Amino acid sequence: MKKNLYLIIIATLFSIIIWVSISLSSEYFTNLKVPIKIINIPENYGIASNIPEHITLRIKGRGWKLFGMNFGSDYEYLVSAENKSGKIPIRLSNSAAENTWLNYEIQIMDFAPTSIELMIEKLAIKKVKVISILEIECRDGFGLASDIRLLPDSVSITGAESILAGIDAVSTEFAKFNNLETKLSEYVNLKSIQQVSFNKNSVRLDFDVQKIVEKEFNNLEVKVIDIPTDRDVLLLPNLITASLRGGINLISKTDQSEIKFFITYSDLVADTLGSMAPSYELPAHTQLVYTKPDRIRYIIKKY
Repeated sequence: MKKNLYLIIIATLFSIIIWVSISLSSEYFTNLKVPIKIINIPENYGIASNIPEHITLRIKGRGWKLFGMNFGSDYEYLVSAENKSGKIPIRLSNSAAENTWLNYEIQIMDFAPTSIELMIEKLAIKKVKVISILEIECRDGFGLASDIRLLPDSVSITGAESILAGIDAVSTEFAKFNNLETKLSEYVNLKSIQQVSFNKNSVRLDFDVQKIVEKEFNNLEVKVIDIPTDRDVLLLPNLITASLRGGINLISKTDQSEIKFFITYSDLVADTLGSMAPSYELPAHTQLVYTKPDRIRYIIKKY
């Protein structure tokens, strides 16, 4: 019984192989999508026009050949600029001879698109800043405790003059970081721009994440600024307590001299309540939680 089963399986497989061989020996049509590559550009010149990244070839050939092309090597359709500059209209069918992988066994029936228009201009080099495109999510109880730094923060780009004229910055590819609780240093790729090359394709991203804590600072002086020479202001009180929130390492190193509270004289003159909440300047990446008192009374003296 087992012997008969083996014979049936072998016969079935043999029949399938024969059927596939006969089928693949017939001619078929298929669409092949391939990237387009411009060659023979004059030295120190570049492409200034938008051209499709891919073209679609409608091809005819025997099944086994088409099967191999769809699952075989990566192909490119080469188009020659013929070492010319300026505006160059090109029919894609005229470049078939440049592509040796399209041999006599393959017949091209159609192109999509059928033609392109090249604009070849002199190359230029320009230095531009890098902008990060990020989404940062910290673990509960943690937060950003430094600036987001990119190293380098600028790159040199090369491309046709008219293209570079419209580029003032390049960006990183979108990056998302979740559940962070410590410093991060990671390379991110730059987002490509058609017909433009970069001297660096990635930059390093650095920032610090720390546990968020609160700390009280006492006896912080409140100053009045821009007082006229014939005026004086008495604040009641002129010393306050403030609570700041920030990264644990950042807050622990914060000195009272870095925390500034002030009231502008012109704001006092415009006030109608007899007391004011002071303005403030805080160390980077810290937040004011509260002040005690939250408002300050004042007396204006005239000489």
